Amino acid sequence: MKVLHLSNKPIFPLLDGGCIAMHELLKNLLQLGFEVKNLSIETNKHPFDKELFPHPLRQIISPEAVFVDTQIKAKDAFLSLFGRTSYNISRFYSKDFESKIIETLRSGNFQVIILESAYLLPYLPALRNYFDGKIILRAHNVEYRIWERLAASEVRIFKKLFLRKLAKDLKAFEISTLKKVDGIACISEDDLLHFRSLGIFTPMSSIPVSMDFDTDNHLTIQKNKFCFLGSMNWKPNIEAVDLLLNKIFPKILEKIPEAELHLAGSFMTDKLLNLKQKNVFIHGKVTDVKSFLSANGILLVPLKSGSGIRIKILEALALGIPVVSSKVGFEGIPVKNEIHGMIANRTKDFVEAAILLANQSEFANKMGERGQILAIETFNIHNISKKLLAFIQSI
Repeated sequence: MKVLHLSNKPIFPLLDGGCIAMHELLKNLLQLGFEVKNLSIETNKHPFDKELFPHPLRQIISPEAVFVDTQIKAKDAFLSLFGRTSYNISRFYSKDFESKIIETLRSGNFQVIILESAYLLPYLPALRNYFDGKIILRAHNVEYRIWERLAASEVRIFKKLFLRKLAKDLKAFEISTLKKVDGIACISEDDLLHFRSLGIFTPMSSIPVSMDFDTDNHLTIQKNKFCFLGSMNWKPNIEAVDLLLNKIFPKILEKIPEAELHLAGSFMTDKLLNLKQKNVFIHGKVTDVKSFLSANGILLVPLKSGSGIRIKILEALALGIPVVSSKVGFEGIPVKNEIHGMIANRTKDFVEAAILLANQSEFANKMGERGQILAIETFNIHNISKKLLAFIQSI
């Protein structure tokens, strides 16, 4: 089977969870023996460099990209307040990229097109004109819910209203357009159920991100160390880090004066990189995620907004690292509280959960072991690939 894989940003380098999720889906497709061609949108934030794709992957998928200026423009953003089209979505439409898609379709005999995220749905009319095979959306999130949650946490009234308008327009777009694809591969069961609640009855399946696991890993959790890992160009992560630095970690220090907080991720601001705060260590972008997580104790993920599934939590669970997160952070991962991880939504509860794990190493180690077993059983590549194949064949 020949698949055209369209992504809203280059997959490599693996800068964030979205890139990792796209890479894992590629691995699923290739494991199934499919022939895959990758075409992506290049942006200012995510430049394209074919040489960053590892060999021989770049030879197998022949990655190409077209630049699209997705930067927010004040005038366009203001005018969008008085229209009904989604400004978030419209920024990703380009006639040049559409032409490249058509050119690619004409030169290949594809049976399936996979769209990575709702931001590629503006190209659906053109796809229908030039392609009569299956079109599947890989839904990384329920996109509008991210903006709804951001609006709910915003205190500045004008920005709150703007975020509400973005969420409203994006919701209308998702509801109408998701009914027009042939299938939706949801990244989590929570997202699937939410789409159904919106009256979207397009064929769907929950196909999580697959992971590679080192089943021989026996990690010793670093005492009194805490960490956070996430791309700092994503608003939910920015909110989470702000909460960690200003509310959560200072409270942890009151009880554990020798505690350390290690922050890492791409797109760190100069303010964070130059931060001088007691026992806080800023690592910036790290090339070896497993080494960073293994060396820096308990993962803290106090997300208040977002949707989909948190790849960094999966990576931590796969290593046997205990995780404290909000319910939002654990969405899409069947974690049971105090069994596979600690679920804490209020700041007070979050601090108490972190301190409990730090002070009770045996409890923390057992939780890490159970979390690892959960991740291996639920997200291993072989089971996910089989599920993906069954879904493609069913629509």
